Amino acid sequence: MAEAIVSRLERPEKHRFDRVSFLSTGYDTRDVDALVAKLKGYFSEGRALSIEDVRTSVFRSKRGGYREGQVDLVLDSVVDVMLAVR
Repeated sequence: MAEAIVSRLERPEKHRFDRVSFLSTGYDTRDVDALVAKLKGYFSEGRALSIEDVRTSVFRSKRGGYREGQVDLVLDSVVDVMLAVR
């Protein structure tokens, strides 16, 4: 699971998750990508990041943003991996 997460995180900014149509709202790509930078530091460099930081992340809504369900699913998987390596 960790390998799949890291693979997703390595994608280029604004292309890490599926996008909703311009007529729909999703998570702001900048907000999500900012959290992804922290997650990359955690997985690749061992930087400190708490499970609470991941669970309480909040993203603004934006037209054409990332698909919320997909981002939430990946973040749930991140928490599962973090709990497993404790």
